[in-house]
Amino acid sequence: MQLDQTDPVVQRVKQNLTDVLGDGLQQTSYVLAVSGGGDSIAMLHALAAFVPATRLTVVSVNHNLRAEAADELALVERVCSDYGLVWRCEDWTWDGTGNLQAAAREGRWAALKSVVQDQGDSCVLVGHTEDDQIETFLLRLARGSGVDGLAAMPMRSVRDGVPVIRPLLTLGRDELRSWLSGHGLDWADDPSNQDSRFARVRARQMMAQLDTLGLTRKRILQTVQHMQSAAQSLNTAVRQFVETRCWTECGDVIIPLTNDVLDDQELLPRTVAKAIQWVGGETFKPRYQSLMTAISDALEGKQRTLSGCVLYRKNNDLRIGREVSAVEGFKPIEGVSSFGWDGRWRLSTVSGGAADRVRALKEDGLAQCPNWRDCGIPRDTLLTTPSLWADDTLIAAPIAGYGSGWTARIDAEFADWLVTH
Repeated sequence: MQLDQTDPVVQRVKQNLTDVLGDGLQQTSYVLAVSGGGDSIAMLHALAAFVPATRLTVVSVNHNLRAEAADELALVERVCSDYGLVWRCEDWTWDGTGNLQAAAREGRWAALKSVVQDQGDSCVLVGHTEDDQIETFLLRLARGSGVDGLAAMPMRSVRDGVPVIRPLLTLGRDELRSWLSGHGLDWADDPSNQDSRFARVRARQMMAQLDTLGLTRKRILQTVQHMQSAAQSLNTAVRQFVETRCWTECGDVIIPLTNDVLDDQELLPRTVAKAIQWVGGETFKPRYQSLMTAISDALEGKQRTLSGCVLYRKNNDLRIGREVSAVEGFKPIEGVSSFGWDGRWRLSTVSGGAADRVRALKEDGLAQCPNWRDCGIPRDTLLTTPSLWADDTLIAAPIAGYGSGWTARIDAEFADWLVTH
């Protein structure tokens, strides 16, 4: 059934998207993560009421873990067929290593990102609700998280360069199921949502006890809002600090270690964490204790590695650079004249060049650049910069001053990247 755009729940979902996208609401294409559960099915029905079918793609993932999944996927397929929507179902199989739930989440994200990359300019919509927000807060509180962790989930975030929006974040799980039932709409319940072996389920079950202490849904959501406001203020301070006092060189971030910076308990760790994300191409910040240990050691003059980055102190500056062993190996160029590399670099040639692959310069490449010292760039930094090869022959190392016809530059500088991250 096609829902009316004036439906109260539809209106709230539309308003949430409008708050995030503004005028882009009517131009954006959406990739919807839909499992068949009540939350994601509600999101699908609501979006179909006001977004043209040509701008909606629904993605489901079969994790091959439960026999009931086939019926759940069939339900999603039927709903998509009724609305005339494109539906893509991706298979995922656990390799048996690591944490199953974490691996399944990564598998879902890989499927969603792949669809976005195929389609071009799209954003991903996920069905997180108020209840998920509350559970996330409680789980992070139990881990001793700080401001950022207790800010839980924002309405909009960015992962691997892909915008992720949560249009149900102001609606409750029970409210959505009542709404579906009132319209005669079906959904599937995953039995694992009642399995107390999972921490998120235990957090959900704990809410009844917390209510007796006055820690109600409303109070928790108020605290989340306070934390989000505080996190926003702190992030603004970091952006201003980076724009006015930090600088970058060949993809490295340099942070001045003046007394006021060293004395600030929030500014330096936050700036270093963001720098590590930018330099290392990481979606998530490093764990707090690992971060603080790495910073402390670096300030004492020790070189430390973390999340694909190297941290070291030089005079009164802290430098965060790429770890050469973390950079990918040879990448085929396939005849293109301009391409991205290692998540940040843009390489271009006007002559076409003779190179057929790219990789980090490394030791063997640097040995073929006799004038690299003239660049004035630290040796360890040069090792991580891009180099062009034809088979085993070095063709160009633009940053190290070797070869001609190729240029290399950073696509988005650190300060610019911070605006969207």
